[in-house]
Amino acid sequence: MTLAHSLRSLLAATLVCSGLSCTTTTTPRNAPSTMPTSRPVLQSADPRAATLRIGSWNLRWLGPSEHDRFEARSPQDLAAYIASSGVSVLAMQEVGQSPGMTLRNSTLDATMARLNEATTGQWDYVLFPSQDKQQAALTGIAWDKSIVRMTDAPLALPVALGKTDPADDTPILARPPYAAKFQPVHGSGEFVIIPIDLADNTGGIDRIAHRVAEAREIAAALPTVRGRFSSADVILLGDFAMSLSTETADSIITACGFRDLNASDIATFTTGKPYARAFVPETSARLAANKSIAVTPYPVFGPEIFRQKLSDSYILTLEFSKK
Repeated sequence: MTLAHSLRSLLAATLVCSGLSCTTTTTPRNAPSTMPTSRPVLQSADPRAATLRIGSWNLRWLGPSEHDRFEARSPQDLAAYIASSGVSVLAMQEVGQSPGMTLRNSTLDATMARLNEATTGQWDYVLFPSQDKQQAALTGIAWDKSIVRMTDAPLALPVALGKTDPADDTPILARPPYAAKFQPVHGSGEFVIIPIDLADNTGGIDRIAHRVAEAREIAAALPTVRGRFSSADVILLGDFAMSLSTETADSIITACGFRDLNASDIATFTTGKPYARAFVPETSARLAANKSIAVTPYPVFGPEIFRQKLSDSYILTLEFSKK
């Protein structure tokens, strides 16, 4: 079965399901004795508001998965942070496929269940297959079906698979991008979300050239996305792993008619790095009010506890006008 066939089968099951069955929770490991225990009250976004909030979050090897079988993070904490961000659509990176499951993550299942129990939301998610046999760091999208509806099956961007960078012998676009179209339940407008996770700098290897190759693949595929979803605003957001907006990969994407909302390199990681970015169409009236990304602090945990309990990256957000 191909990656596209596997995704279509999973999505068909996802779209007809109204709830999530997995409610497994886990206890954080090695928690400091001074760790705060209170969490903010979970609230839902107003479905009739004039705007809706779109976000992106790198969950830093969210397990349990083949990469990290022991998951130390609490679904309650994850749900509380997502709710505090006010997002109705969330692009995700580094979510692992749990052992015995197909393109699902048991911790994320429990997080969605917590959101649905504690708010008036109707959260669900879909994960996209990668070129990694372990499926340990997938991209995906979570959305509140009381606020937006997914109107089309996700489209796999027509990028070349099986290519490697000769400099580091790792795949080009290890997480191939997928595009999904949404429409507000109340209001008007359509938008397409493309979660992105480009090659990071690991092991002391500078992978700027690797990201250039990945950006070129994405740029070549964008006409297909625009042809399929011609009436929608296309938004690319996620972990672009760029330390500066002056990288060539950034200019390759902006040359396709986009604005980098993190062109000023606002820190999006607890390390102070501006790796997370959002690219929106230059000519979009519904996204024109966004001059830069917003970064969601956590109202309970400081940066170090946040890193231990949630992730090393914060949720970035932008606003979509429904008028």
